[in-house]
Amino acid sequence: MMGQEKAWFGVGRDRRPLLAENSDDLDELITSLSLSRSATAPNKRHEYFRTAPEAWLESILKRDVSLLDANLILSPIYNQFRSSNDKIDLLAIRRDGRLVIIELKTNPDREMVFQSIDYWRKIELQRRKGLIAAADLFNGREILDKPAIIYLAAPAWSFHRDFEFFARAVSAEIEVWRFELHENWREKVRVVSRLAYRDTL
Repeated sequence: MMGQEKAWFGVGRDRRPLLAENSDDLDELITSLSLSRSATAPNKRHEYFRTAPEAWLESILKRDVSLLDANLILSPIYNQFRSSNDKIDLLAIRRDGRLVIIELKTNPDREMVFQSIDYWRKIELQRRKGLIAAADLFNGREILDKPAIIYLAAPAWSFHRDFEFFARAVSAEIEVWRFELHENWREKVRVVSRLAYRDTL
């Protein structure tokens, strides 16, 4: 900024410029985050443990998306991928070249299916126009000329009660998968159940 290099630190909107006189505050913050932003945190009610759980799950899968599906390429994978004015949680590609849109939730959300369908529509528009291939997002890997797949992942008890109804109403053109995760996903992401809704129509 203004011809000078500057750094900020903090959590959420509480951010401050990093200065020599507050470097101890940064050390304290790092120590607190290391203790509380952990699956083994001693206080599960701490703000740092409870804040932004979807971002936490997203960061785990970005490091190793094969925890969700071994057929997904580990790298590159894009988190908060911008499509128009939206941000897709994760955009990945399978070994067969099929694009995969991954939407994550940690709490019941009635809009989950609708939100993912909207993302699918926008990604498909870009794919069919050749824009995603032209951007070379996946290091020269060929993108299969088939519609993207939707993976909807959440802890098993965190799917909204209306999820089944909405998922079964989706057009057969759109392949939707439900991935139920073990409730203790912070410690280790484990898929306990998966279901392809197109196969059940």
